[in-house]
Amino acid sequence: MPHALRRSRTAALPAESGIASWFAGADLADCFAIELPPSGTRDVLALSRFVLGDPAPWFTVLLGLRDGIMRLFGVKTTRQLRSAVRAGSVDHIDFFRLHAVSENEVIVGEDDRHLDFRASLLLRRGLLERRASVDDRRALS
Repeated sequence: MPHALRRSRTAALPAESGIASWFAGADLADCFAIELPPSGTRDVLALSRFVLGDPAPWFTVLLGLRDGIMRLFGVKTTRQLRSAVRAGSVDHIDFFRLHAVSENEVIVGEDDRHLDFRASLLLRRGLLERRASVDDRRALS
């Protein structure tokens, strides 16, 4: 019988994540998990490319709105981020810079003048957990 797709659910922030040190000082930190099908890949980089590399249309629309608003404040747009990572020699998934890759976790993120952002995709016990941490203590200038 095929594995039924399951919805994501909220999960506790895992202490073993590479961005765990960001949780305490973060202005926003959340975590979601989804159970992977038994026969699915456990290659966390391939899973990360799937999740982040081809976003849902509704997410693309929201990014467009975000870009339109944030452009007014001089904040980098996703187009600028894509151009920067593609022009450089840095590894990336879409416009996200790869900060760390291990057997069980991929950490992506970006630093800008208004905030530092990190997202982690952590594979553990057949679950893919996605969490984000945002530190916006930087002031807009």
